[in-house]
Amino acid sequence: MPSATLAADQDGPVIPDRPGQPAAATGDRLFRLLTGGAAWLVLILLLGAAGSMAWGGRLAFQTFGWSFITSSDWDAVGHKFGALVPIYGTVVSSLIAMIVAVPISFGIATFLAEVAPRWMRGPIGMAIELLAAVPSIIYGMWGLFVFAPFMGDKVEPWLTAHFASVPGIGFLFDGPPIGIGMLTAGIILGIMTIPFISSVLKARRIDSRASCRTVGSRMMNVVSAQIAHEASRLRARSMHATPIRATRRISRSTPSASSSEK
Repeated sequence: MPSATLAADQDGPVIPDRPGQPAAATGDRLFRLLTGGAAWLVLILLLGAAGSMAWGGRLAFQTFGWSFITSSDWDAVGHKFGALVPIYGTVVSSLIAMIVAVPISFGIATFLAEVAPRWMRGPIGMAIELLAAVPSIIYGMWGLFVFAPFMGDKVEPWLTAHFASVPGIGFLFDGPPIGIGMLTAGIILGIMTIPFISSVLKARRIDSRASCRTVGSRMMNVVSAQIAHEASRLRARSMHATPIRATRRISRSTPSASSSEK
């Protein structure tokens, strides 16, 4: 007797047999395992890199303790070292890079997705993506030998004369205008990250553009709506993501009143 008729005696709908269904389910499970393994591999590599750096720096923490992070001393003769200055420089230059890269990347993504004609999107998009393949050492050498002299001769003297006394940002232009400083490093880092950010933003805008155009939205409506949506999404993530997730987990783990009565 076929299994479809046997299933009629049990509770639930009758599900007929489908040839090849076990093989398809096995293929789906194998595909999920492979893709999940690839995703976990990235996390494992990141944790491995962090662990190797922590293991390599264990001697510094054993010698100086947590003051190695909070101290700004760097005295090779007296054997006193602190990593506060490099940490501070990394954070400040990264913030400058994001301030420079995010608006430019958003403009590039908007132009390629909404404004540029079809024949122009391919060459410009390919040129921007090719920037991601340039090694970081090339950006560093270009910044040291080309961009830093330009900043020291043309840009930083004017910025020092007008903004060195402004609270909050004066430290970016303080000192002799030699072209090597936080501002130059932040701009170079921003140029390095523009291809990656613009590619991600372009993919998001192309995915949501079709849904906006189907309801008759114009280009400016699409752009303004996406800006408002991204801003609200980021604000919601930073302010309410953790409490909402915790509430959902609690509500899912707590049995309902109807189930408790039963």
